[in-house]
Amino acid sequence: MKMFCRTLFFVGVAIMREVRVSTYQEGQHVRHGQYGLGTILETDEERTSIDFVDHGTKKFVTSMVVLEITDEAPARKTRKRRARGTGKAKAKK
Repeated sequence: MKMFCRTLFFVGVAIMREVRVSTYQEGQHVRHGQYGLGTILETDEERTSIDFVDHGTKKFVTSMVVLEITDEAPARKTRKRRARGTGKAKAKK
């Protein structure tokens, strides 16, 4: 976990506040409270992209996202099959 200090100015008074920033690794499996299981695709100090099984890819602010790192691998996405046509092309009039 990386930590850095941020200086905040309120009414001319400087306040030092410690901000914790978790840096995740690409390929890690995580659980999010709303979206469930997912895999981290890309991460840096500002943004984290996660691919969720049922909800697709979502981007989060790294310093604000609440994730639980898990060993449980997300289920593989099932590919939706296209419905087959009747095989006969419709004739244009």
